[in-house]
Amino acid sequence: MRRVALPIVMLLGTLAVSAVLLIATQISSKRPGATAVHQVAPRAAARAFFESWARYLAGHIPRSELAYATHAVTLDAGPPLPAENRVAVPRLVLLEQTASDQYYARLETQGSTCEMTATVTPGAPPSVTDASGGCPDGLSAAAGASGQARPRQAAQAFLHPYLAALYGHAPVDAIPDIAGSLRTKLEQHLHTPAGLRALDPRITSDIAMKAVSSGWQAWAEIADGEQTYTLVIALASEKGRWLVKSVTSP
Repeated sequence: MRRVALPIVMLLGTLAVSAVLLIATQISSKRPGATAVHQVAPRAAARAFFESWARYLAGHIPRSELAYATHAVTLDAGPPLPAENRVAVPRLVLLEQTASDQYYARLETQGSTCEMTATVTPGAPPSVTDASGGCPDGLSAAAGASGQARPRQAAQAFLHPYLAALYGHAPVDAIPDIAGSLRTKLEQHLHTPAGLRALDPRITSDIAMKAVSSGWQAWAEIADGEQTYTLVIALASEKGRWLVKSVTSP
């Protein structure tokens, strides 16, 4: 009997220890402050970010509570809507995935539309690494100003070198912040007629910006001494950088 009893006692002791460890683990996982890794889809993170942005615009939460936003995004959030325009929280009426990591949202409030784009980097959890957009000037000029800053800077950095290349004053490879496909297209097809080389193109207007589903569009008036025309620049965010995707003259 003694030879049998000892293993049974040891087995019972082992089971008792396992039970205690299991209970302790369950208690620990439920205690306040305990965290667990949840798998969140990038689209769900984008929706949560845009909805929290709407609450931020309405003055209901501080910028530090923007869902899944990196520190850089919260710093670039800009001010909320003025108090007189905070009648209701803007409503998310459209969410589209425009690229593998790009999302576009349309928010409506007081009959006006606010447009936003965001870059969502997958992870556990995902993170919003870039965001831009804003509301109409009549509703809140300031709310759109901060979101325009980086794409506007990219458009400004692009314009002068592009004009220099267009008029044969500089090579295409001197143009910064452009997508690889556009650079290849310009290198292969940009040929400056001899008559253009003597002209001096100048930007004669402020750069106008508009949020679109793919990112931003920028407009600028150009005068070269013989003609005046408009350049339309399409910009999109790639891995946290704003790049020029196309440039046209309507």
